[in-house]
Amino acid sequence: MLIWKDLVSVTIHSSSSGHIDSTILHGVKKWRFTGFYGSPESCNRHLSWTLLHRLSCLQEFLGVPWLVGGDFNEICFDREKMGGSSRPLSKTRAFREALDACSLATEADFSDVVHQGWDKNNQTVSLPNRLKDCKKYLKAWAGSRFGTIPRQLLNKRKQLSHLQTHGQWQKSISRIGVLEHEVEELATKEELYWKQRSRVNWL
Repeated sequence: MLIWKDLVSVTIHSSSSGHIDSTILHGVKKWRFTGFYGSPESCNRHLSWTLLHRLSCLQEFLGVPWLVGGDFNEICFDREKMGGSSRPLSKTRAFREALDACSLATEADFSDVVHQGWDKNNQTVSLPNRLKDCKKYLKAWAGSRFGTIPRQLLNKRKQLSHLQTHGQWQKSISRIGVLEHEVEELATKEELYWKQRSRVNWL
């Protein structure tokens, strides 16, 4: 269920038992919110990550900031939980890979960076300057997190071109298919990153 006040305009794009995807217009600010619920059954959680990846593909066309919230029913690292048995590494790794593939960052990622920028000069600077520091730190963080994508994309394209030109087709067909998929995903992530980067004006 998604509830909102009259002062915002909400467009629902799609919904299911595991998500509600919407675009929100508040004044001149437009952004995307997806309420997400990961499968409570561990054996079906990969289906949730597939759904999340499909939703991320829409970002290429919407081109607005995207916030995903709710309950993923999974953690990125064991340190995020208290007590109980450890989560299988394969499960937490699959979750991290799903977030990376969708160019999503966790709340913990943002919190650490924001705290660094906010506390840079302790209590000695004004609020506007502290916000500027936060923005600077977040841009640096985004560059370190996504800035290698163009280099990765160039490398994968070179590998693909080499196999297509010089490789023995029968022996290389499987690797070519893998590289084509990787190139497509990296190209999508690169385009999404630059669209989001061009709209970093909320601070």
